[in-house]
Amino acid sequence: MNLIVDLDDTLVYTTFLNNDAYNFALEKYAYPRLDCKNRITRKNLFNVKYEDLQKIIQTKQEYFSLKWLPYRTILNTQLLDKVKQNGTDKTFLWTKANQQRVQNILGYFNLTKYFKAIIRDDKTDFLNSIVKFQKAFVDDTMVIYENESKNISSVNYKIIDEIKTILFDVKGYLINI
Repeated sequence: MNLIVDLDDTLVYTTFLNNDAYNFALEKYAYPRLDCKNRITRKNLFNVKYEDLQKIIQTKQEYFSLKWLPYRTILNTQLLDKVKQNGTDKTFLWTKANQQRVQNILGYFNLTKYFKAIIRDDKTDFLNSIVKFQKAFVDDTMVIYENESKNISSVNYKIIDEIKTILFDVKGYLINI
């Protein structure tokens, strides 16, 4: 069975750090903090001038990766146990996160060794994502662990597992292709 695991808020809870990093960057460039209970994304930056946007994103990435990573992220140990049991040859990381940030998170938690490959994807076209997965697979059976069901669409699936804690709400989707 191929196991595909999302990174942010699925394998590692990163919302605290993500929001801290965005607010640090916004304040640095004289923008007001965003008070969000949910994860801050670029969509929340509608009030940022175009010429400042890339500077804010770059500052956010640096803050996220270099300053507070050890203190503001939490590993989903229940999901990590499933990853370890599945074996490296059939386990893949699926993320839209910045490559350097992915490497920093995986390195900090010593997770790189558990994944055959990192599949970077914008997660906007799930059928296209399936094609990317199939290129890397040993067989056609796949279970995707993801915290956002909107990223699993356009295909038939069955929820076969759930990890629910105070911070994590992750489902395992058996994908029928």
